[in-house]
Amino acid sequence: MKTPLKVAIIGARGLVGNIVYKKLKAQKPHYTVINIKTTKQLKHIPPQAPVIFCKEKQEALTTFKTLKRHNWNGYWIDASSCFRQCKKALIVLDPINKKEIIKHITTNKILCGSNCTVSILLLALAKIINKNSISEINCVTFQAISGLGYQKAAKILQTTKTLLKTPITKLITQRLNTKYRTTLSLEPWIGDNEYTPEEETKTKQETNKIIKYIHHSKIKINSTCVRVNVIRCHTLAITLSLTYTLTLQALVNKLKQHKIVKIVPNTKTATQKYLNPNHIAGTSKIYIGRIKQINTRTFSMIIIGDQLIWGASEPLIRTLKIIRQYENKNMRNKNN
Repeated sequence: MKTPLKVAIIGARGLVGNIVYKKLKAQKPHYTVINIKTTKQLKHIPPQAPVIFCKEKQEALTTFKTLKRHNWNGYWIDASSCFRQCKKALIVLDPINKKEIIKHITTNKILCGSNCTVSILLLALAKIINKNSISEINCVTFQAISGLGYQKAAKILQTTKTLLKTPITKLITQRLNTKYRTTLSLEPWIGDNEYTPEEETKTKQETNKIIKYIHHSKIKINSTCVRVNVIRCHTLAITLSLTYTLTLQALVNKLKQHKIVKIVPNTKTATQKYLNPNHIAGTSKIYIGRIKQINTRTFSMIIIGDQLIWGASEPLIRTLKIIRQYENKNMRNKNN
């Protein structure tokens, strides 16, 4: 019988960490899960145990250095953006770069999940990404408040609840108080940078870092990211320019070859019913609809995915599975 892989989770109380924790606990024959709740517990993590980090990026580097001081040398699997642009780190999205993940873990142990909109975008386009196939992507993202994390999302929902006690006529006809700035509204700038929104920079950098071994040339990506008062699921409205001509039906046929993708017919009834965050939330499918052809090489479409699943937790869980299989294979080789 194979020995369960010991894995430590840091941040299991957060939205992403909670999903990861529950899914790994449900796979009890494969994993022994260590829930790290305090900094003092870091010293109890076994030296070779993989660590899944599901907290803010500000804490990632400090935690990593603390582990190293305790002679830890396991795999670091990070949900935050802290290590994504580090040369020694690989951004993981195994339906796209599984071969690179397998290759990477033989020599390096720092692995990161990508930005949630990047994961959703690349999974939607997975079957058309090959050598130099895409010339440009123009993207507008409408990101759910749960992407802010539990505390910030809860605050917005609480202020919404308070605001809805206001008489409807007053609510509609009067400008809201400053404290309701992000309530029943949108946030037109995501991130702390003064001149370049972080989310828009991540889209360009991370997309090209993930696909460079498959696509080879860089894709020109223009991105505008806003936060909207949707509880869960990120929506992307994209214009996709290919390097070759393709019919609309051929494009649809390619997109739907991916088992994760669900194509929504371009009708009012189907679109309103299925291309809807409330319908998609909690599912592992990426929905694509409103697909239209602009010219022989250019198409527009709307993509929606649950950012807490494929946008965050699922790539980490699947990467851990690859590590477990690799470690089991090494153990068998040592025993033979």
